[in-house]
Amino acid sequence: MPFDMKDVLKSFLAPPVSRMLKNAECANKSEFSVLIDIKHDESADEVRQIPAIKKQLEGTRKRGRGPPPVFDGFGAVSRALAALTTMPETIKSPPTPVTTVPAAVATFERDSVYMQGRYLKFQRGLSQTPWVLDGERMGESSVEECIGDIALPFFRGSGYKFHTAGREDVDVRMLGNGRPFILEILNAKKAYLDQSEYDQIEKAVNDANNGAVEIVQVKSSTKDYFAGLQAGADSKKKTYCCVVWSEGVLTPEAIAKIDAIQDLTIQQQTPIRVLHRRTLMTRPKIIHAAKCEVLNKHYMLLRLTTSAGTYVKEFVHGDRGRTNPNVASILGSDADIIQLDVESLIDAQ
Repeated sequence: MPFDMKDVLKSFLAPPVSRMLKNAECANKSEFSVLIDIKHDESADEVRQIPAIKKQLEGTRKRGRGPPPVFDGFGAVSRALAALTTMPETIKSPPTPVTTVPAAVATFERDSVYMQGRYLKFQRGLSQTPWVLDGERMGESSVEECIGDIALPFFRGSGYKFHTAGREDVDVRMLGNGRPFILEILNAKKAYLDQSEYDQIEKAVNDANNGAVEIVQVKSSTKDYFAGLQAGADSKKKTYCCVVWSEGVLTPEAIAKIDAIQDLTIQQQTPIRVLHRRTLMTRPKIIHAAKCEVLNKHYMLLRLTTSAGTYVKEFVHGDRGRTNPNVASILGSDADIIQLDVESLIDAQ
């Protein structure tokens, strides 16, 4: 009856590993894994004489790019042996007795731990994630670092990843109810925190960043919430507040046209400023509502409710005709945006 040597080895190793980990249960699926890599140089040298594997190794050396792939694993060797019609002369039968013992290296891994919350950004000029341009770091910090660098020691993890439902531009504030985020902790040595510890993280972040970034509703999360966060990013409405300049005088008639906007569908071609990282295409977006407050003859406060993913700056100035209609075309005058804030994210009902 055929058997897999890995299963045999696992049956021998599982009991002592379990005892070392205070009688932890050995299961096929677990948040915590012990990976044991067994290497034996003498056996590896012999395996590399199998023609199929030898040919692959020689091809890899010629390319000389990246780390060498593993061709002497159990699966690769089994397939190479099955393809043989004759045994190479370099492989002796019976095999030559080995003179060295194998070496085993144990690696411990655990599934990511997730922390969720919402962040508010009160400082302009702060990017959501570390901003590197042509190899040069732009800005001293980011929202990601303001949160992650403080939270990581609580979990004693090896690193973290920051995930959000969308993003705002570096010069835009995130106000109101905040933007949902997930902090994914890698290889956490402390995987389970009680709510009081999450409250400590929240307070530590809010006290550390001089009012630039704050977080609320911080608690433990799951992989399912993470998946939902990504899936729901495009199903939200957003409300914005912006200061708009108009070259022409803001007459009552012009303001009335803006205030009359309701569920207006616009066509937005990928903005010039993001063409280097976004696909060139035209996207339909909806301006659900607009409300103006005139500040003087040429400036107004404009509040907008839009579908997710709307480029508000381009809706104001038109982006050289790439967004239609736009505030400038409705006013019949050149217009530009001076300041922009995200006031709230509204979940789709």
